[in-house]
Amino acid sequence: MTATYLAEVWQEKWQSSGFSAPSLIQDRVYPLLKSGQSVVGVSPTGSGKTLAYLLPLLETVKVGEGNQLLILTSSQELAMQVTQVARDWAQLLDLQVLPLIGGANTKRQIEKLKAKPEVLVGTPGRVLELIKLKKVKTQQIHGVVLDEVDQLLKEGAFGLASKILTLIPKQATRSF
Repeated sequence: MTATYLAEVWQEKWQSSGFSAPSLIQDRVYPLLKSGQSVVGVSPTGSGKTLAYLLPLLETVKVGEGNQLLILTSSQELAMQVTQVARDWAQLLDLQVLPLIGGANTKRQIEKLKAKPEVLVGTPGRVLELIKLKKVKTQQIHGVVLDEVDQLLKEGAFGLASKILTLIPKQATRSF
């Protein structure tokens, strides 16, 4: 990926963020995710993994069509970090991003889901809870990311993430 591969609306943001060239992980996974392939990406902290999966997947999301991209994280803190990065880039495409994390007010999250955000970022427990309540419409999801899957495995949340994956359409792009 080079900045020229990015959506035109992101060109200025890419440059103003101080990026001159994509990192190795960004360069390798961008074309794969953009073409709808599932990917397992391994890269050290600080290497640009979030943008590596986020940018090509955001380009596949359609404004106003509700939950299309689901990003599962191992912690509330990581979910909020990913939410902020996602919002920074998604807003330029007029996409809404909603964090779904435990510890936050469930009723408030359900109310915000009524606005049909296109991108959901959350922890497996809360996301599964909202799926079971039929507040998250899994049939619309076409992209799933397990961010820091190694941490999900360590923390025992993988059973919840696995259950969520069984409820998502089989053709959805998956990134780990």
